[in-house]
Amino acid sequence: MRSLLAEEEIRRYNTDDVIIVQDAETRGFVYLILTGYCDVVMHDGKQFHTVAKLQAGDVIGEMAIITGVGTRNASVVARTPVTVCVFAEETFAAFIETEGFKDKLLNRWALRPVIKNLPQFHEMTSTVLERVGSIARFEYLEKGDTRRFDESSWYILCEGSVEDDEGVQEAASEFGWIPFAEANAGPVTCVEDTKFIRFRKDQFERLRLDSPQINYYLRKQRIGQPFSKVDWLLESVTME
Repeated sequence: MRSLLAEEEIRRYNTDDVIIVQDAETRGFVYLILTGYCDVVMHDGKQFHTVAKLQAGDVIGEMAIITGVGTRNASVVARTPVTVCVFAEETFAAFIETEGFKDKLLNRWALRPVIKNLPQFHEMTSTVLERVGSIARFEYLEKGDTRRFDESSWYILCEGSVEDDEGVQEAASEFGWIPFAEANAGPVTCVEDTKFIRFRKDQFERLRLDSPQINYYLRKQRIGQPFSKVDWLLESVTME
C-alpha cells in the first residue's frame, strides 16, 4: 500500500476529454476517480454504446492489468470535469496479487456485465452495481438436473432455461426468496445447462437497507409485473 501511494500522480480532465481509448495499449497506468463522472463507451464497429457510468471511487483500467490482455476493452470519456489519481501498472498489479484480490476481482468482472444486463438491475449506477456484484455468486446446473430452491437466497436465471409447474422459464426468471415479491421455491428441471446468480438473503437485505437506489429501482421494476407479485402496493384512494 505504501508503494502504491508513493507513486501516485494527480491528473485533471475537462468535460468530453478521453481518458483511455478502446483497443489502445495500457501504457502503464491505472486510474482512481477522485471527483466527477465518466462514461464507459464501446464501439462495436458501427456505432458507440455507453455501457457504464463511473463516479468518484471507481477504478479505471484495472481489468487489462489483472487479465494481462494489455489493451483497453473500452474508452472512458469525462462527462464532467474529472480528477483522477494515477498508479503505475506494476505497482497496482503487485498490490492486487499480494493482498489476494485477483480471484475476487476476476469473479466480479465476470459478474458485472451479467448483472448489468438483467432487468432487475440495468437502471442502477455502476457504484451500486459494484456493491451488488460483491455479494453475488454464480451457480451452475446441468441439463436434466432438478432443484428445489430454498428461501434463504435469491436466484436469478442468467443463462439457459428451466421448466417448472408454469412451463419453461427463460433468463431473468427468479427463484427462492425474491425481494418485494412472492417467494418461488418450487422444484425446477433444467431443460439445458444453466447458470444462476445467487444472492444470500441476509447479505442482500443488509445491502438493500444501506442503498436507497436498490429499493427504488427494484420496486419500480416490480410494478410492471402481475399484481400478485407486488402485494406491497397500496390500493387506490377515492378522492371526494
